[in-house]
Amino acid sequence: MDKLVYSDEIKDLIFKAEQGDTEAQLELGASFLSGQDVEQDLESGLFWLEKSAELGDAYGQYLTATCYLQGIGLEQDFEQGIRWLRLAVEQGVDEAENLIGYLYLTGMGLEKNYDLAVYWFKKAIESGNAEALSNLGMCYQMGAGVNQDSKRAKELFEIAVEREVTIAQNNLGTFYMQGIEVEQDYEKAAELLKKAIEAGHGEAYHNLGTLYYMGKGVKRDYEKAVNLYQEAATLGYALAQTALSNLYLEGIVVERDFEKGIDWLLKAVEQSEPEAITNLGICYYGGKGVTQNYAEAIALFKRAMALGNINAYSMLLRCKAEGHYIGDDVEQMMQSFVQAQSSNKSFTIYSDASSMLFYGKEKIDMSRNEVFISYTRKDSEYLNELKMFLDSLEDFGIKIWYDGEIRPGDLWSNEIQAHMSKARAVVLLVSQDFLRSKFIREVELPELLQAAKDEHARIYWIPVSHSQVRRTFVEGKNGDKICITDYQSAVRDINIPLSSMSPHERDKIYNDLCDEIQRLFEEVEISK
Repeated sequence: MDKLVYSDEIKDLIFKAEQGDTEAQLELGASFLSGQDVEQDLESGLFWLEKSAELGDAYGQYLTATCYLQGIGLEQDFEQGIRWLRLAVEQGVDEAENLIGYLYLTGMGLEKNYDLAVYWFKKAIESGNAEALSNLGMCYQMGAGVNQDSKRAKELFEIAVEREVTIAQNNLGTFYMQGIEVEQDYEKAAELLKKAIEAGHGEAYHNLGTLYYMGKGVKRDYEKAVNLYQEAATLGYALAQTALSNLYLEGIVVERDFEKGIDWLLKAVEQSEPEAITNLGICYYGGKGVTQNYAEAIALFKRAMALGNINAYSMLLRCKAEGHYIGDDVEQMMQSFVQAQSSNKSFTIYSDASSMLFYGKEKIDMSRNEVFISYTRKDSEYLNELKMFLDSLEDFGIKIWYDGEIRPGDLWSNEIQAHMSKARAVVLLVSQDFLRSKFIREVELPELLQAAKDEHARIYWIPVSHSQVRRTFVEGKNGDKICITDYQSAVRDINIPLSSMSPHERDKIYNDLCDEIQRLFEEVEISK
């Protein structure tokens, strides 16, 4: 070392460290790890930290433990990391108490034990550790080692936020996003998440990206959303990797790129992210970005289902119905799934399954309770006007759905298919761009118009601008030709589209349509 050129301050630290000064060893190790005042050298950093740890310095033992646990300056070694961590815990280092609690909570390097996790988080809080407040809050949120109590979780997150704990800013932000124990407030959520990303919190990047993607609490900005997902994915956050993969696979707000989509998906699968495993299975099932392989798809669906993903169960049923899977253990797996869900408080259920499940030759059609809006992005102005009226129906329990509601972690076409099958009322915003859309023409319209023909749903179409709607036909499931104009228009004269109306005239169209849809749902309730 002495042959290298160092500043006088570093030289002084090296001299003291070599004399056995643990404070100097600790400071020198931290300098080499961070690259502060000296060229970064992880191995040298660990060397001096471990020297201080060997001489009994409590904080040196804690920092040495983190190096071994994270693989900083050497290969990851949980056994050595936990050995040093326990020594730091014995000396009452609050960060070590919090960290060992986290290891018990997650099962990383230690056998999962929620009771011990809660015990150590409480000890760390008594020792003054602010981050442990947020970790204990997560235990209350999940019901891990304590009775599930979202209110108590919120209180702990709020105290931790006051002490500027990054993870608590993210956790409380998600409470405001979802309206858990607080009034839903997207602007407040965005404010908290922006603070969290200043410290580089991966999940916060993802959550804030979702707000920009959805236009909730912030002005919708797809470019910013993608950049935030990219940051979160690069930091290793699996849900962001899943979201980013789906944007590339579907070509949503980015140019479609199967190679990038599969690459990000595989990174999330490596972390055993259930939704990513299911989505990779769907790729193999449909040959999207990979060579079609039903056996591989089925293996992935089974793996995802074991991790709590209900979508995987839906896909297994579909594979069985289509003859790709001949096993007779699907129902048994579902029973195990339900038992695990009921007995394991931390078991995550992903419940965005399609409402159309296939088993054998039967199709199970769940109740249709949504309004589905089909439109093109170029007509978003009219969509936003319409939604101002339709949103009032949600007070009556009627869900309004359009593709802006798709979470970036969802496979776009699968999510649209799922909501088409839930639609009781369908609103078509028709323009020439709408009629030219390949996805609308080949996927949405055949399904929606056939549902109306079979009396499962009611179509309301609105001419947005002049188009060739009268000359546009789609093929139904029986090969018959169906035209949009066969169904009820929401305007009296289809030759006068919305683009030719005044704002006042458009408002009347939207208001009357809103009343009509409410009457439809009331009729359905009476007939039950």
